[in-house]
Amino acid sequence: DIRYKPLKVPSMYKNDCKFQMSRLFLSHLGFLNIDQIKRFYPLQYNHKLARNLKILDLQPHRECHKIGVVFVKHGEDQQEQIFKNMGGSDEFKGFLEALGWPVDLATHKGFMGGLDRKLTTGLAAPYYANYKYEVIYHVASLMPTKMKESQQIHKKRHVGNDHVNIIWTEHSRDYRKTTISSQFNFVHIIIYPLENSLFRIQMYKKDTKIPIFGPLYDGMVVSRKLLGKFVRTTSVAANRAVRYMQQGYNRPYPTRRNLLQEISQRYKDEMHSTEYYSSLFSKKVSKMKDKIRKKTIKKKNDQKRE
Repeated sequence: DIRYKPLKVPSMYKNDCKFQMSRLFLSHLGFLNIDQIKRFYPLQYNHKLARNLKILDLQPHRECHKIGVVFVKHGEDQQEQIFKNMGGSDEFKGFLEALGWPVDLATHKGFMGGLDRKLTTGLAAPYYANYKYEVIYHVASLMPTKMKESQQIHKKRHVGNDHVNIIWTEHSRDYRKTTISSQFNFVHIIIYPLENSLFRIQMYKKDTKIPIFGPLYDGMVVSRKLLGKFVRTTSVAANRAVRYMQQGYNRPYPTRRNLLQEISQRYKDEMHSTEYYSSLFSKKVSKMKDKIRKKTIKKKNDQKRE
């Protein structure tokens, strides 16, 4: 049998210089062009820069929304009765599956919206994400119920603090907007299941200054096929509308951009651009510049002491 030995091809990434990958990355980005030299400069690396970079990494790059979901049985008029509900009807469970995919809170890596991984707020929750935003739903009937506690504070702490609440009611009469007392809950999206597999929508805004949002509007009737998608889109739009009314709120992209600008200006190195580029392409120059810089710093410290 003739056995072929694998041909060893030398890798272009193996190089003695530790800056090889950095130079290749800069070249791909176009920063080695003569026109880009003034726009590119090094940063002074220290523990403060590392701490600020960690803060930057904690800033979300997508909008994060948390929405409350409440299940109301037939004949329930008090919030104490509503917050003691567990599970829900089959039709309500189907709606939750259309609202977002269920995630295991113990292992979920995305936006949590205040829910914890110790399972004190339930085992799972509906979650949805795309390239623009993340949304997680605080479903009161999926959270553990403490039968000895009448107010169910651990549930109301999440649902009552949400700007938008989705109310699924199977009561024979219309839902009263003041059933759940809260300083928040600026928007209610109320869903009434009908006998012909359709759903009537009722919209309520606590503040008339909240701008118009959609695609659902008051009095609309939708099918089961469109219900989950339309309610999810409307709840995110409503939460966004309420946020834009608040002073000091900025979207994730401008927030990250401002942090980047602040970091780049605060820790900008005064090294000349030509010196910096030469240090990337020559070990000797890099070592020599380090020695010169250390001597300069030492002279400045000696002058301060004198």
